[in-house]
Amino acid sequence: MTLLKDLISFLFYVLGRPFRTPQPVVLVYHAVDSIPASADPLKLSVPPELFARQMEELVRQRVDCAVSFDDGYESVWTRAWPVLERQRLRSMLFIATDTIDGRLKFDSQFTESHSPAPLQWEQIKQLAAAGMELGSHSKTHRRMTSLTEAQMREEARDSRERIREMTGQNVDGFSYPFGDHGSFDQRTEKALQEAGYTKAYTNLMGPARAVSVPWRIRRIRVYRTDTLFRFRMKIAGAYDWTDGLLAVGSKLPEAVRWPGPGRRISR
Repeated sequence: MTLLKDLISFLFYVLGRPFRTPQPVVLVYHAVDSIPASADPLKLSVPPELFARQMEELVRQRVDCAVSFDDGYESVWTRAWPVLERQRLRSMLFIATDTIDGRLKFDSQFTESHSPAPLQWEQIKQLAAAGMELGSHSKTHRRMTSLTEAQMREEARDSRERIREMTGQNVDGFSYPFGDHGSFDQRTEKALQEAGYTKAYTNLMGPARAVSVPWRIRRIRVYRTDTLFRFRMKIAGAYDWTDGLLAVGSKLPEAVRWPGPGRRISR
């Protein structure tokens, strides 16, 4: 199924090039670290050398972009930030505050023996001081739409207040945990507005149209298996069709749904 998706996207990439208008994009990463593929079933840890080449590609193409990171792994500080600073790229960090505080572990993304370490508050504070925009990824990394409205407000409010308390930075943006079509709705948007946010980011593939839909800004997902050529296709919009198809497929009867493994969008 991955091969078929790549083939269709390649056709979009080649046939659409003469008509393509560059659009601003937000890329979403998680960890930037060298860990065995067997320890990374969701393909969330991009090898540092590949990350560096991807950032060089953004600069070479003069892409209007921001590079964002979800969860809050220490490799953002140790591996990603030096590259971003050298290339002078805009960046954002969305953190789940209970993980940074040590109350929770991201034990579902990686195998236990190779789970990346979380950032420390002092590192986050230094990243913010150096120019990285801070945002919330909720308090406990639960799917917002699975919560009561009171719990939604708590996740949004408490995480925002905690980041401001520990860093002194204002927090305007929120990144939905999971980020798929089922992770946000009108109730979540209302909870975010009440908590003081002005924008929210999904993990749905597409250009960042913050002005028209500030609560459902799309991002380009990047995985450890993305070759440099696939990365070029992604930032060109060749994969933007995939999540729309999955949304349609989720509404079909079970017997005729799109069977691709990507129906569950990675965190």
